[in-house]
Amino acid sequence: MRAKPSTRGPTVIGRERFTRARSAPTRAAILQILAIDDRRALSPAEIALELQGAIDGAGYHARVLEILGLVEVVGTRLDEGAQERFYRLADRRPDGLTPSTE
Repeated sequence: MRAKPSTRGPTVIGRERFTRARSAPTRAAILQILAIDDRRALSPAEIALELQGAIDGAGYHARVLEILGLVEVVGTRLDEGAQERFYRLADRRPDGLTPSTE
């Protein structure tokens, strides 16, 4: 599933939120994967394949990033009776995932 390109402008994220997101290597890796193409939307299963890790771990970290406001759910679908969510970057700057200097 591909998400539509965002029409929003870039958003500067706060230093504390950025630091919390990057505190776990898995979350940092998810942000890097999604930053390759900011229109890219991936499910936890697809993230796990990219990271060569467990789906439940990818899902947990994607939800934490969603709570922090760094990724957003852009779609869902039923997969074998479970609702699969698709995530993409929410907050970003033109120069990449960089914290604000404020």
